[in-house]
Amino acid sequence: MWDVIGNVASIVTIVGFPVVLYSMYEIIYKGIVIYDMYREPNEAGGNTVCVGNYSRRDYRKGKKQNPAREYHLKGYGIDDACGW
Repeated sequence: MWDVIGNVASIVTIVGFPVVLYSMYEIIYKGIVIYDMYREPNEAGGNTVCVGNYSRRDYRKGKKQNPAREYHLKGYGIDDACGW
């Protein structure tokens, strides 16, 4: 009986470990919001500012769409140079 329980525990550990790692990846890259807005140049020569909640995944996708897009870190003032 203990051999069966030991084998089941080994299988659950082997299968469960990758699931835990993938869940941590999902939380870090898709769940945690670290940007609160972005700005990008427009046709008039100014900047278009879009306010929202953006994760690291959104940042990567947005940079692929428009490399000139700048994201603003959450918690910094809009005038802080290190926030952009």
